[in-house]
Amino acid sequence: MLEKEYGIWRISAPVQTAADQTEIERLVSALVNLRTRETLNEPGDLSPFGLDEPALSLRIRTRTGDHVLLVGSDSPTTSFSYVRVDGRREVLLISAREKDNLNKDLLSLRDRRLITLSPHEVQRVSITRGAMIIELLKDHAGLWRCTGDDTWKLDQETVGKFVRQACGATARAYPAVPPALGDHDVSITLRSEGVSQTLGLWSRDGGKGAVYASSGLQELPVQTGGSLLEAIPGGIEQMLDRGVVELQGREVTGITLNGQKNLDIRKRGDRWFSGARRLDCTSSIHTFLDRLDGLRYADRYLALPEDTGEARHIEISCGDSFPVFDITLYSKYYMTVGDKVYRIGEEEMQDLRLSLDMLLNDMM
Repeated sequence: MLEKEYGIWRISAPVQTAADQTEIERLVSALVNLRTRETLNEPGDLSPFGLDEPALSLRIRTRTGDHVLLVGSDSPTTSFSYVRVDGRREVLLISAREKDNLNKDLLSLRDRRLITLSPHEVQRVSITRGAMIIELLKDHAGLWRCTGDDTWKLDQETVGKFVRQACGATARAYPAVPPALGDHDVSITLRSEGVSQTLGLWSRDGGKGAVYASSGLQELPVQTGGSLLEAIPGGIEQMLDRGVVELQGREVTGITLNGQKNLDIRKRGDRWFSGARRLDCTSSIHTFLDRLDGLRYADRYLALPEDTGEARHIEISCGDSFPVFDITLYSKYYMTVGDKVYRIGEEEMQDLRLSLDMLLNDMM
């Protein structure tokens, strides 16, 4: 049974719970816009139309009283369905699609959301998984930061996707007898201005079995999808932006190299120059900058290891005469950017070195 009070629909039977406002409005709209395709006057026996024992019965209460719509079987062509208004003898035909719009089960009509906050409203996120606690905060610029360590740069796309998944979590099934689950395996708290909502998750068989959830909206454990559980990080390192040099949105105006070979090229206007010589082919410049911009680190260190070997020093200028990025490449897979020390994957480092050698060969 659906009841509307103060403009809000609720389910009052067979359970008392919140309703999906959008889905019920669709049902009401389907009833209001129901149109008959044909009328069979005084058919007599209703059994050929499936109306002696209707497959679907809808009782509608309006200001003028109660009305009952009985939906029977499909016509021989299956394009239409037979219906009848209780108290009237004629049989009406409606399209089969209109019948489908009326045939709603309890699961489709109840509010299956676990969180009511929308992703853009969320300002803080707390994730607790065993001994792991991750606290994230959205700053004034709209960027996600780790509250425990501001030096960590987060991958905004990864965090945003996780928040969207958490806000979009829904119940897939409602166990008739909720299982005894104990404490949550994972707890996710989402906060906005004056609102805090917590989503608790339980996994079975290491997440390979059923996944259950509860929240303020779904107090008893419900069965949910496992995609959110898979998206929960095992640690803050899984949410990091592992970019080393961020060139997107910057106009590079200078590249200086010091090592076994020296190089200094500058951009003036829309042209590149090596000293006074204008460079007509700049593909190697763009290839090198693309490799540098796409570089991702595997690990960060507090200090350089002892086996770093020879170094090649690179300065990247953007707009100003002084270098924006002060980079040193070492043998194997180590590099520094300013005072930060990174270990790069061997394949990525090899691609970067090859692009640098190509740039040097083109300039010589």
